[in-house]
Amino acid sequence: MSDYHYFLAWFDDYMLGSFLLFAAWQAHKNIVTGQRFLAAGWGAATAGLFLSFIGQLDRLAQPDPAPVSSVWVAAIKGGILLFCVVNLVVSLKSEP
Repeated sequence: MSDYHYFLAWFDDYMLGSFLLFAAWQAHKNIVTGQRFLAAGWGAATAGLFLSFIGQLDRLAQPDPAPVSSVWVAAIKGGILLFCVVNLVVSLKSEP
């Protein structure tokens, strides 16, 4: 694989992580405005992981470069996707 492909494979993870850290900082400063950033961050993370999860399901029969089987990778990605969806829903609830 090219170096460009590896760059894209990890760059989006760092961008989403940075976005969520920024959103948490904004929510710590002011929950009303920070909640918008949290919802946007969790929405972006959910969308990105959804595409990764669907792609993993499409390649389920192929070997994965991870030290575990493709089924385990799909299960782990599914669990993280569920975590993102739950946090997205929680971040959309209005604060009192």
